[in-house]
Amino acid sequence: MGHQEIISHGERKGQGEKGHLPADDLPRSPLRVLDPKNAPALITPPEIKQEILRGLGLDLLIWVPFTQELSEKEPRAFVKEVLVGTLGVKEVWGGL
Repeated sequence: MGHQEIISHGERKGQGEKGHLPADDLPRSPLRVLDPKNAPALITPPEIKQEILRGLGLDLLIWVPFTQELSEKEPRAFVKEVLVGTLGVKEVWGGL
């Protein structure tokens, strides 16, 4: 339901504007890299999750492979280099 709310917010926010409604998601828990013994099992396999998210109205889905290197990147650097620099993101909404 959290994904649905974020997507719904994005659709309302973007009405009448050009662009995409993308999702940036991790296909696996970061704990698989940081603490494998305590990594939770997947609730939904990535392929099924992708299908569900597209069915909710996403037109672009970006899987971010979580690596040790990514975990060490400063948040501002990630936003500047990846989200803005590479993807051209204008706004970000998130949930837990």
